Amino acid sequence: MNVEFQDISIFCGTGGVGKTTLAMSKAFYFSKNNKKTLIITIDPSLRLKEYLHIDQSSDNQINKIPGLETLDILLLNPEETFRNMQGGSKDTSENRILNLLMSPSGGMNEILSIIELYQRIKSGKYQHVILDTPPGKHFLDFLSSTTKIKAFFDQSFIEHISQLFRSQGQAKNIGKRIFDKFVQTGMEKLLYYLNKVTGDTFVEEFIDAVHIIYSMQSQFIDSLKIQEILFSPSKASWYLVTNSEQSKYSEAKSMFLGNAFFSQENTTGIINKSTHLVIAEDLKNPQLSSEEREILTSFESREQKLENLIRKDFNRILRFNEVLTSNIQEQLEELALQWQEIDPTP
Repeated sequence: MNVEFQDISIFCGTGGVGKTTLAMSKAFYFSKNNKKTLIITIDPSLRLKEYLHIDQSSDNQINKIPGLETLDILLLNPEETFRNMQGGSKDTSENRILNLLMSPSGGMNEILSIIELYQRIKSGKYQHVILDTPPGKHFLDFLSSTTKIKAFFDQSFIEHISQLFRSQGQAKNIGKRIFDKFVQTGMEKLLYYLNKVTGDTFVEEFIDAVHIIYSMQSQFIDSLKIQEILFSPSKASWYLVTNSEQSKYSEAKSMFLGNAFFSQENTTGIINKSTHLVIAEDLKNPQLSSEEREILTSFESREQKLENLIRKDFNRILRFNEVLTSNIQEQLEELALQWQEIDPTP
């Protein structure tokens, strides 16, 4: 049975601030309120992965946690997304161009992640979708994916490729005729040197890769609709996660806030692993030595300065108290209770 999609929560930040755990705790919170929820994560920590029973073979498969039947967990695998877009039947592993594009630095992974995200949102299965983004620069690549899609399917390029397919056919092994066609476009030097480096099959593999991607053009173009969701204040909640280290926030600020794709209007700044309440309680202890009191006061002052700094950039700030346990389930449960208290959105 389909449900009405309500919103997406996007968690971003630099590495080591507890972003993935915090995103997972919000998924716990929604699920415990009987909301059909999907969390999409990129690279969870080993202990979180073990708790969620996620292994490499479960990429792009829905994972479940006993007792949380309304929660689905998805570990993204862009290559699996690409195969699914083709119907899961065609093996492209031998095509060097596609393998290069889907390598970590190839630029295709972020685009395919956008497509997978949009397909899950429009499936009609979830009220809430939570996206745990890759840390740092990889997240900016993720955000700019829609621009890359537009550029790749630029109309002039489409017309050129279409003409090429019409005149030469779509079969492999079209060799010299295809090469001659590229010569007419002024690309002969590039292709000549690439052929020398990569071997005689380069042109065939290139044309085959372009044909495969363009055969899925409608799916790529359809995913552009996700921009309407990501930048809608009523549909998307953004969270920039940092911790009490000012350097972490400075790093995140310089990376995200100057980026044109980052939606600052509906973003909440989060101070994770806050010790504010613990310190405030400890300072009430009359038996503290002057040295201990000075240390605690300095910690409290540092965190307050960070909050003042974040408040200049965001209208809304949330503090999540540090949970002092090594048990991941207890940690998620406690953070879910904190969501209940400070951000009761279901």
